[in-house]
Amino acid sequence: MKDTFKHIFNFRHLSLFTVMFLFVMNLSAAESFYESYSDSERLVIAGAYMAVSEQYEELGEKDKATDYKAMAEQIFPGIGSEDMSAATPATPAEVEQVQASAPARPSGKETEAVRYFFGKLLRAVFSENKADIDSLLSTRLYLPGYDEGVKKSVVMDNVSWAFDKYELDKINPALIYKLNRLYIQSEGSSWVASIDLSEEGEQIFADEIGFYGNRHMFYFREYREGWRLIAINAETVKSIEDF
Repeated sequence: MKDTFKHIFNFRHLSLFTVMFLFVMNLSAAESFYESYSDSERLVIAGAYMAVSEQYEELGEKDKATDYKAMAEQIFPGIGSEDMSAATPATPAEVEQVQASAPARPSGKETEAVRYFFGKLLRAVFSENKADIDSLLSTRLYLPGYDEGVKKSVVMDNVSWAFDKYELDKINPALIYKLNRLYIQSEGSSWVASIDLSEEGEQIFADEIGFYGNRHMFYFREYREGWRLIAINAETVKSIEDF
């Protein structure tokens, strides 16, 4: 596993955007990474696999579509059925988690919008949908070490390069991020989607690309044309249970 990560991290902050999302949303080679998750968290993850299955179906790659759908069914049995009402969580907290992966654009509070667009961005990377990624990026993306930001076209070049170069479906995202720990909060005129890293994920980012911290933050801002990702950063918190 260590050699695999070293191979992938042969590029630095400019490709950080791509690396972080690809780790979160790649198809996991581990069959039981989701076993400790709640039903609502399984439903969110299974929904992402179903989205990729549908994408492959549209591309005519039926074998891959079948594999992704089978994994979704394994994570959350019955997700492929037409009537999912019995599987819908009953508590407000669980309903809020499931809404993060809903395909329809939410209305109401900014937190709901940020959860939706963060999920949409993850699904876009998961299905290698460069058009959706492009639609969610601001004209510049601010990363550590790039005080003037990185042009959107340069970011997209790196996204295309990563999609073309690496076989990323062998990486278990649960080794890098705590996938059930997504937090939303306002910061000035922006809204931040933060996700915690595992101990191994923290070490890999620190050792391989010099990106330190146990929490990654994705900054969104609403413009007249819609919500856009404007920056990615990291921080170290004393306790990842504290937010």
